[in-house]
Amino acid sequence: MYSSGFNEGNTNEDKPLVIFAGWLGCQIKSLDRYAALYNSLGFKIMRVIAKPATIVVASSENRYYTGLHGETMDQLAMNVIKNAASLTSSYIIFHVFSNGGCFLWESIRDILSEENLSAEAKILKTRLQAVVFDSSPAYYSENRELLKNALKYCSPSDSNIVHSYLQSRETSLGKEKCSQTRLQRARHYWDGMKNCSYPVHSLYICSKDDKLTPFEELYDLIQHRESQHNSYIVEHCIFEDSAHCQHILKYPLEYKECILAFVMQLKKKKDNNAVVRKNYELNPRPRL
Repeated sequence: MYSSGFNEGNTNEDKPLVIFAGWLGCQIKSLDRYAALYNSLGFKIMRVIAKPATIVVASSENRYYTGLHGETMDQLAMNVIKNAASLTSSYIIFHVFSNGGCFLWESIRDILSEENLSAEAKILKTRLQAVVFDSSPAYYSENRELLKNALKYCSPSDSNIVHSYLQSRETSLGKEKCSQTRLQRARHYWDGMKNCSYPVHSLYICSKDDKLTPFEELYDLIQHRESQHNSYIVEHCIFEDSAHCQHILKYPLEYKECILAFVMQLKKKKDNNAVVRKNYELNPRPRL
């Protein structure tokens, strides 16, 4: 875990657990506001932030790529699964930010979908209730400008590591092959997020003015998932003009109301095993 992911609260208490998966360039302290929000709702906290190089490799290669000198996303996912399973919790929510956090959820989802699960994976699969997608997933395809803009939020040393990896891959594979590999990976990622059949409730928090997560593509994904998963809660909260992963800064009260409404629906669903479908929207549905 990057920048020392850690657990907060009494690990033996039978409270719900939220696992934060941070964005590219995120710091532990960047998640303080979110931790305070979930703490106020009675949650225990785990914070996980992947290394920038791990995130970029996950955006460019399939999950079995092992050429990175360091932790792969699958390795991080398995560590998170073991850590989460070791904690006492009534149920678990993942709150993932941008593609940096969403790639981690993708790996965990794929691991939990395998036939032969470890004891820890079985525990997590039993307790996992929902995923909150904050500014994610982001449709990136071959748009290198999105990566370039995202790297602005990383330290110079982390940016240098990422650029070195990208240059080495282009040197070894050639630019055309490298480009094809990234494009295939991007399509696989997006199709997996759009057509995911994993049994979990979802909340999407996004903005029409997000420069790193294109809104039209994400809104299309949300509508598709709402139409496909009637037995599971699929919610969305759309802001007009908040920046990438900064919705809580511009709209703190509305953000809290959104999370609270979703948690209450989960509780009702869990208690009554009833289907609840009521979208929490700050604005009317946009006409695209």
